Amino acid sequence: MNLEELFNQFVKEKTFLAGVTPKTVRFYRQSFNAYTRSVGSVAPDRFILNDFVIKLREGGMSSSGTNVYIRGMNSFLSWLWENNHLGERLKIKQIKEEKKIIKTYNETQLNAFLNWKPKTWTDFRMHALIYTLIDTGARIDVELLNLRRADILIDDLLIKLSGKGSKQRMVPMSFELRKVLIHWLRKNEFELVFPTRDGCKQGYRNVFRDFNNLCNKLGLDVSGFHRFRHTFAVEYVRSGGNIMYLQKALGHSTLQMTRRYTELNDDDLKQMHKKTSILSRLK
Repeated sequence: MNLEELFNQFVKEKTFLAGVTPKTVRFYRQSFNAYTRSVGSVAPDRFILNDFVIKLREGGMSSSGTNVYIRGMNSFLSWLWENNHLGERLKIKQIKEEKKIIKTYNETQLNAFLNWKPKTWTDFRMHALIYTLIDTGARIDVELLNLRRADILIDDLLIKLSGKGSKQRMVPMSFELRKVLIHWLRKNEFELVFPTRDGCKQGYRNVFRDFNNLCNKLGLDVSGFHRFRHTFAVEYVRSGGNIMYLQKALGHSTLQMTRRYTELNDDDLKQMHKKTSILSRLK
């Protein structure tokens, strides 16, 4: 088989045997397409892979964008090695990225969401969705838009989430979220927790559009669901939460990924310095 045929086989196995999501499949295809655009459909070796990275950078791609494609190609390279399609194990080394502080929602923005009074059925759906994002740090597309009634254990204050790779985990919820979900589920007769009006799964783009409209209505110059996930992680650490528990709550496979979600800002460091400064304590 040529490289294109091998890649298609890789995608089939990842889809039907490993259970990866359509979003992950798109990520693999984008990475492979970047490879073929850069160096052609040639079998990879160390020199070809180096040339692939160089071509991306020469084309103006950022270091973080380049690393995304590197991760996708490394998954394919691992599969090629495991299935005896490569004579040596190849892995592209990620390039150094400029460290950036991930943005989170501040207290004013969170209060704007929490104090918003829904009026219509779709308003109440968005209201319950935002409360769930804030309280659990869940992923919206893979986890919450697929969430079903049976996954909400109201009496136990737990929600069962099915994350990437169909890995399931239990996350706790607050009494406040419990009240919001009970109220919403009385208005929603369908099996899905956050469905369309006819009970089908919502499309991510439609939900994102509705969320942006809400932000404009509230006068918030912000957008993005994933920022709720980062906010959950940072607030968890600020409140003294154990990062190992946080890793489990977020469904991360590595602690390194969890640490990326918990970068604190300058104000956090200032407040911590006030508490720990030797001079402040002794003078």
